[in-house]
Amino acid sequence: MPPRDVFINPFILKAVIPDEFFCDRQSETDNLIGLLKNGNNVVLKSERRVGKTALLHHMLGDKRVAGVYDTYFVDIFNTENERQFAGRLATALFKGNVSVPFREKLLALLGRFRIDLSPDLLTGFVKPSVSFDGAAVPDYRGGIESMFDLLEKTGRPAIVVFDEFQQIEDYPEKRLSATLRTRIQNLNHVGFVFSGSERRLLDHIFNTSTEPFYRSCTDMELRKIQKDVYVDFTSRMFGKYGKSVDKESVSDLYDLLYGYTSYLNTVLNHSFMRTRERGFCGSETILDSLSDCISGKDLDFHNTYFGLSSQSRSFLKGLAVRRGSSSITSAAFLESCSLTASQAQTAAGTLVGRGLKDRHVVKDPRTGVFSIDNRFFEIWIRNMMGQSLGSQLSQASDFVREDPRDGLRKDFPSVSFFSKEEAGTYDKYGRLLQPFVTESIDRKITGYLVQKGPDGKPWSLPVEDCMALMEGILSLPVRKGENHPLSEEEKKVLAGGGILEIGNKLFQFDLPSMMVRRRYRTKSRSKTPGFGSGDQ
Repeated sequence: MPPRDVFINPFILKAVIPDEFFCDRQSETDNLIGLLKNGNNVVLKSERRVGKTALLHHMLGDKRVAGVYDTYFVDIFNTENERQFAGRLATALFKGNVSVPFREKLLALLGRFRIDLSPDLLTGFVKPSVSFDGAAVPDYRGGIESMFDLLEKTGRPAIVVFDEFQQIEDYPEKRLSATLRTRIQNLNHVGFVFSGSERRLLDHIFNTSTEPFYRSCTDMELRKIQKDVYVDFTSRMFGKYGKSVDKESVSDLYDLLYGYTSYLNTVLNHSFMRTRERGFCGSETILDSLSDCISGKDLDFHNTYFGLSSQSRSFLKGLAVRRGSSSITSAAFLESCSLTASQAQTAAGTLVGRGLKDRHVVKDPRTGVFSIDNRFFEIWIRNMMGQSLGSQLSQASDFVREDPRDGLRKDFPSVSFFSKEEAGTYDKYGRLLQPFVTESIDRKITGYLVQKGPDGKPWSLPVEDCMALMEGILSLPVRKGENHPLSEEEKKVLAGGGILEIGNKLFQFDLPSMMVRRRYRTKSRSKTPGFGSGDQ
């Protein structure tokens, strides 16, 4: 345990968190390490601010990985082209957990690159930075291939993590993914994790049949830490330092911030700091801390908000008051923001933006819910409209939306209700031909969609939860530039595990990805069709 004068606050706001201050994620860590040790490359998907980067650093520091593998963390967030990608990769290799011989070979390889080894002015430690001289090294892709070759030639097992990997989709140079896929599939000693927070782009890269990375990795999704787990963790951390905290207030804060650990840790870091030794952190302390976090961003939020058009501001007000909306053209939502349907759609398109720099609104691809991306900004807007922070905190639980994914289980609802014949009626790709009808714990008859997951085990989800997820899927692409609007009856077919044929194309709901995917007929076109996976 580090001395208390090093870590005086357990709510650490950095990506690398010591084990004793790391909340939960044991099963996710075990799963990720298990997949890598068994030769799988992994695509890790999550929303922003739920702790994806912290989990990756936690995994790399685990004793089952550290000291066994050479590890490299490549953050390509904000890179704009191949040159910058190659520079980030080279920097990560130079700074990684490597042997002296490897470092010497890398230096020889990087002789073609420009390396800055100037010391950090604050710490005095050398912080290497690698960049490329375009005149000397015009073939950045060749430099990337050379670095992968060097990794393989060491003969040592290694793990390379690319964080925010979807960024390569915005590069002006095309087909970098083809180069990466070609090199990666020939590496026998290196495992890869591709992580990102843009599900649509990651699905395009890894689940589109025409893309080089198609079906080359195992999907893994990181969800928010459950409320009871986080509340218990908070209480335990306060107790570790002789302090106590009001669990009910922490629960309300969790609801107000939608369970995003980045925001929660920020507020609780301030709350812990405000609580004296052997003191009690109650709702007033948490409110004061929340106020500090909001007021610290007041000027930024003010400039952002009043820099938008009046329609965009009205749209944000509507989302803030309603805590998001799955139907921005409904009469109730339009009344709340005083916009017409066309104005609301225009504002939504503008605010969703094309990238993180101009994004103020996000849309959940599964439930179709629009919400304000920055939760502090949302609270600031409501506060500006006259709703106090205290009332927002006390009323937060009234606006909690149940996540349909909570019904997903990596097993049958109750194996005793299924015969051996029923348990074996899968198609060649592990999709059950018909959903199970079983009996729930309270003896109600319930329909379940059951499919085999990527781990080979059956996954199940109540059909009613599948139907809730269908609400966010308004249409399916049937031809280039042409979408087919989904009717309620068609959604019911998909939610029940059925196969929907539209324009001679077949679609089915896929549990592991929680998406509707295109399926392809086999050449035999038998009565029991086998389906491959495509992207939708």
